[in-house]
Amino acid sequence: GSTSTRSYRFGRMFRLLIGSTLPAEQNQIIAHAISFVISEMRQTLFPENHHLLLVGTQIDDPTRFFSEFEALHKLSITFSSPHDDIGSENSSWVNLLAVEDSISDLGMCQFLATNWDKLLEQVYDYFEWVTDGENYTVKQQESLEQRKGTFINDSFLRLGMDSVSPLLDPLKARDFLARLGFASDRDSMTSRRKAFYKSEDVPPSSEPDV
Repeated sequence: GSTSTRSYRFGRMFRLLIGSTLPAEQNQIIAHAISFVISEMRQTLFPENHHLLLVGTQIDDPTRFFSEFEALHKLSITFSSPHDDIGSENSSWVNLLAVEDSISDLGMCQFLATNWDKLLEQVYDYFEWVTDGENYTVKQQESLEQRKGTFINDSFLRLGMDSVSPLLDPLKARDFLARLGFASDRDSMTSRRKAFYKSEDVPPSSEPDV
C-alpha cells in the first residue's frame, strides 16, 4: 500500500538524544518503550491537539524490529532517518522524536523541549510503578488464572496479550532512566508517591487530638 506524506517548510520537530553505552538493539527497545508511553500521555498533556502530535523513535527497519509483533507495529509510531549520521542501527543513542503534524505552530514541541526532564520523571515513575520493585519478575511468571480478579500494574502494557512484549520491556526502560538519576532524587514524583503509600499504611492514632 501507499504511504501518505506531507511536507512542511517550517515544520516543528523535537528530538531528544540520550547517550547510552548499551548495545544498539537495547537502545532501540528502550527508546520504543519510552516513546510509546509518552505517546499515550498526549491526550492528557494536549487535550485539544493531541491528535496532531506524533511521538515515536527512529527505526530504520521497522519490519525487522517488529517481525514477531506485527500488532504492536500498528500501535507504534516510528520514523525513518532524518537524513543525518545518527542511524538507528549502529547508534549509541536512545533516540526520541516528536513531530507536530500541523502547518501552524501549536507549541507542543516547544513544551516537550522545555519540560523533557519533568516528562521523563513521570515516565520513570510509571515504569517503577509497573514493575513494582523486585516483584515484577515473579508476577510475570504467574498465569492469568492466578492473577484473575487482582489489579495488575502492567495490564496496559500487555495490550490484551498474556505478557508484555519484549519491545516494551519496562525493566530495561526503568533501569535506563534510573541511571540518568530519576531514581535518586529525593523530591521526585516516585519518592513522593512512595511516601504517600507509606503514610496510608500507618494506622490512625487512637489518642485524641489535643
